[in-house]
Amino acid sequence: MELKEQLSALKEQLIEILSYYSDEEFEKIYPAMVEALAGELSQNSLAVIDDMLRVGDEQGYTLDRYLQELSMIRDAFESIVNEIREQNATQPNKLAFCDAFLQQIDAFMLVAVDRVTNREVFNVAVELCHPDAKMPSYAHEGDQGADIYAVEDMVIESRTYGNMVPTGLKLAIPHGWAIAIRPRSGLSAKSPLRISNAPGTIDNHYRGEVKVLFDNFSDETVEIKKGARIAQMILEKNYRANFNQVEHVDADTERGTGGFGSSGN
Repeated sequence: MELKEQLSALKEQLIEILSYYSDEEFEKIYPAMVEALAGELSQNSLAVIDDMLRVGDEQGYTLDRYLQELSMIRDAFESIVNEIREQNATQPNKLAFCDAFLQQIDAFMLVAVDRVTNREVFNVAVELCHPDAKMPSYAHEGDQGADIYAVEDMVIESRTYGNMVPTGLKLAIPHGWAIAIRPRSGLSAKSPLRISNAPGTIDNHYRGEVKVLFDNFSDETVEIKKGARIAQMILEKNYRANFNQVEHVDADTERGTGGFGSSGN
């Protein structure tokens, strides 16, 4: 159900409830209604916001677009409340409910704005350079890695290394960021294939096709089917270090110069 339809249904429901009771009768039940509304918003607010973010991310929303959408939602709720106010202008308890209702909506909006503005979402331009290429996709809400797919059937011979599997993707990564190519746990658990240079790094200035390097450590050939999920991409902040030459580094630490195996079995 679209938001417009949901708001219309909510308005009709509230009008029906308020018209059923006299103002004196309503005085006894409206605190419980407000409490129930607060509980509903508190319980479901993050899920509602995350669903909005998922849809917005798929459509390439900017931060300004998200804030505009939230403002429109808040205005729609206020319009509903004002219409109910007009119909109950001489009934103080119902007017008090309207005030409390809008306060709960404002509290929800504060949570939504905070969640939207304090997350970092970056649009990554993706060119599908192969007719069978598929867009990267997150399997679940909250996943860090986006799955990427093979664009052709391939046979990885036994005891071979650095086999390049094309994905049909070209990326324009935002400046100051990079993408790491990491193994999928399912593929690693079910086959002898391992990503050769895991994690592989795609710098923001690379514009060629993304290909994944695989090693086959077994004595058997392994088939990769077109459309199979072969790896995952993770957007990572690109921090640069200033390397300063010194005469000696400080070795006065708990570990000191202890190397491989020095911390125990």
